[in-house]
Amino acid sequence: MKFKMSSGLASRTIIILAVVVLLMAGLVYGVTRYTFNKKSISTLPNTVEIPQPVYQASVGDIQFTFTNVKSFGKVLSGKISRFPNYQTDLVTTEKFLKVTVQAENTGKINTIQYAWDLGNIIDSDGRIFSPINDKAYSWLPSPDLCGFVLKPGFAPTPCVKYYEVAKISTGLKLEVMAQTPKSSKMQNTLLDLNITQ
Repeated sequence: MKFKMSSGLASRTIIILAVVVLLMAGLVYGVTRYTFNKKSISTLPNTVEIPQPVYQASVGDIQFTFTNVKSFGKVLSGKISRFPNYQTDLVTTEKFLKVTVQAENTGKINTIQYAWDLGNIIDSDGRIFSPINDKAYSWLPSPDLCGFVLKPGFAPTPCVKYYEVAKISTGLKLEVMAQTPKSSKMQNTLLDLNITQ
């Protein structure tokens, strides 16, 4: 039996077969690509680790614990100083901060006087702000316990310092420093500051 095909029918059949082959190839490509992407996405870690704030750190035998940061805004009122009857207000174009950190001796022997202290505040842009305790003397607690001798096993000792920082500053960190038992050099680390109003 002879099969007779017209020339138009043959070309139409070839075109239909070509379209079917292209659709099948596209379908196979799409399924494999989808499966590959799903597999590679599932091998990636589910979460990106965000650094957690550091509110407690040790330098040598001294453990520092962030307690509080209070923002006073542009005015440090004389009425809340130790001398409310005659202390004038301190005014700035930026903002005043009161920082409280506790220090505890976790070692076996007493520290020496001024073997520890609070340093500068550093913001996320690298700006450095020094304590203004000379200007804010009237607002410091009496006695000022920063740098006092720490005895092992005793309750933590609070240290209060005042700072004047830029109001645009964010990501504030406080430098805490101490002498290690076998060195006379001060070593430091940073604590994160969580500002309250």
